[in-house]
Amino acid sequence: MKKGWLIGIIILVALVIIIIAIVISLFLVGKKGICGPAFLGEGRNASSCDTSCKTDSDCKYICGCGVINKDEVCDTTGAVIDCFAQGEIKCVEGKCVELKRPANEGVIISTDKTEYNIGEKVRAQANFSGKIYLIHFLRGFWDVSVWANDSWSLLSIDPCLRSCEDVNFKKIEKCSYSFCDYSPESIEVEYLSPLTTFTWDQKYAEERKYNCTDLTGYVQENRTSICYQELEAPPGKYKISFYYTKKPVNSTEGNITIETAEAEFTIK
Repeated sequence: MKKGWLIGIIILVALVIIIIAIVISLFLVGKKGICGPAFLGEGRNASSCDTSCKTDSDCKYICGCGVINKDEVCDTTGAVIDCFAQGEIKCVEGKCVELKRPANEGVIISTDKTEYNIGEKVRAQANFSGKIYLIHFLRGFWDVSVWANDSWSLLSIDPCLRSCEDVNFKKIEKCSYSFCDYSPESIEVEYLSPLTTFTWDQKYAEERKYNCTDLTGYVQENRTSICYQELEAPPGKYKISFYYTKKPVNSTEGNITIETAEAEFTIK
């Protein structure tokens, strides 16, 4: 009989301990909350996210949670959220913040994330007030560069060259040349124009030379031409550049300055 009472007391004490642990954990979760969009419920709230920082590189932007510490995890389970930061991601007085740029003070580039996995699409948007002008020159409006050997190196993401997949390197091919059509005219755009958004699939082109023949006058000449092979971007630090002007090319208001807006990100 005494043994039965003893077992009963042990079970009762164990149940009390479990109940207390559950109550404490619920209290702590309810107090701190889970880092995530509040509209998804289940104790999630963006105000619960860690926003501490020492430098700008400690901060990242996550759609639904805003600007948070780079090591914080924003729980967006159960939802597909699509948005961009509207300003610069900075560390100010130990806190990650998003600084909005006043109207008519140029363009800010924002990316949907600041850290990407290999092969993940990188999406960017140009944020500005009023109107700007784009010039479809040389490589277009957007560029991607990689940090290598202590400097930025431009990647070829729009090569306008023949693909090396179509080249037989064992024989002399017919020469091929750039086929991109660029316009010297400036294009007037407003905010949220399709031209002010950019998606990069983390692919870039590396040039290769091949032997070819071309007709010069009536003489067939042997030359070398260039094709490109597509490669996957390796882990590292990258930046997106966006080119624009504040006045149209045919403006009579003086010299036209090509402005550049940039945003850095990493591939891990």
